[in-house]
Amino acid sequence: MEEKTCSVLLEKRSRLVLTGILEIKSFQESSAEFDTCMGLLQITGESMHMERLDLDLGEVELKGNFISLYYPEETKEEPKSFWGRLLG
Repeated sequence: MEEKTCSVLLEKRSRLVLTGILEIKSFQESSAEFDTCMGLLQITGESMHMERLDLDLGEVELKGNFISLYYPEETKEEPKSFWGRLLG
């Protein structure tokens, strides 16, 4: 199976092209969340709208006024106890 390429192209804070999109978690005019091959991507902005969407290729083009793009840390492991951190 071919691995998808993840890329983020932001032009003048008004055009955003993303590749490597696996799923659209949510999309509103002021925020969006995408599951990408690099993890969850959270976007905030104003007047955001989709210009182009191709989920078969994993590509999306957005327009609007983009404020932030954020990949939150993913913690899949249980937090270690004091002794686990000390000895591990």
